[in-house]
Amino acid sequence: MIGERKKKEIKSMIRDYKRLLNLGEYRITSRFKTTREDNDLKGCYALVYVDNPNKNIYLRFSTWDSIKMNRRELRKLVLHELLHSFFWELSDLFSATIDKCKITHRQKELLKDKYDNMENRKIGQLRKIIIKLERQRAKRIIKEG
Repeated sequence: MIGERKKKEIKSMIRDYKRLLNLGEYRITSRFKTTREDNDLKGCYALVYVDNPNKNIYLRFSTWDSIKMNRRELRKLVLHELLHSFFWELSDLFSATIDKCKITHRQKELLKDKYDNMENRKIGQLRKIIIKLERQRAKRIIKEG
């Protein structure tokens, strides 16, 4: 089981990024699971589900991967997952559009995989910018301090 200290650290990061990303209207729930407990986590460090109508964000973290990550890696992971919440509308629209197409199930899966890859690339770019801005802000605070 993931250590309580690590869980508190992750929950603190979630609170920090919830504030930074202006997600105050959302209730964010986090769970820590092993791949044995949660088959969807196979190969994933974490998963996010955004229930926008009810203003809920559900985060599931891989227990084993979280244990191995240092603080910097965990911050990147938490930020990455929360940034997905800004793509929910586009993702839903894309899925609904693909589902209406008269193509095979396999073709639909391939298109959804391409979309997921594109979304993750964009989130990676946003994450890098936000982390860079955080560093600049911290340096400025130290200089002014």
